[in-house]
Amino acid sequence: HKRIADIGRVLGMLIYGLNARHRRIVRRNLTFVYPEWTPRRVKKISKRIFQNLGITILEICQMIFFSGPDILDRVHIRGEEHLLNAMDNHKGVILVSVHLGNWEMVPLFWPLYFKTPITVVARQIQNKIINQWIHRLRTRFGSRVVYKDEALPEMTRTLRQDKILAILIDQGIKSSLGIKIKFFNKYVTATPAAALLALRCNSPLLPGF
Repeated sequence: HKRIADIGRVLGMLIYGLNARHRRIVRRNLTFVYPEWTPRRVKKISKRIFQNLGITILEICQMIFFSGPDILDRVHIRGEEHLLNAMDNHKGVILVSVHLGNWEMVPLFWPLYFKTPITVVARQIQNKIINQWIHRLRTRFGSRVVYKDEALPEMTRTLRQDKILAILIDQGIKSSLGIKIKFFNKYVTATPAAALLALRCNSPLLPGF
């Protein structure tokens, strides 16, 4: 909706102006990935990133008012055949994704479209009120949420019950909990959870967004 987009851009610029820490992180990452960019271009794209975040935040708030048919009308899936082929193995399926697009739409759309719940792995949000609100949103149509601190047994159980597990893998983790990999020729710590679960449960692993 154009009004949501316009207000979201304003919200994003407000966050950009107030959140100096993440503003620096975004600029530093863009400069690292695109060393040929001028400071002016880095600043311009940084603002657009925050504007997109503002739009996404408002979209997530708006989703609480959507009915099931509203969601099915707004979301179209591509590459469904890859998922159906993976499900034929009857070993569960691990979906890996990142914070790209509106990631919070997945636990709402999935049980409505596929007529089966999905289990998503999430971090606890420090603010309890916001955490409870987003938990209710994610589980509204039957999806399950497991939190990282106690997730491994539940993730294993989900796959061994031939169900779908979704993990976002693009956030940094403690060195003691991850493995070192090369990303843009720089060593970073990544979670091995999806790969380990795929090996342990013999489950297919699919990327998506």
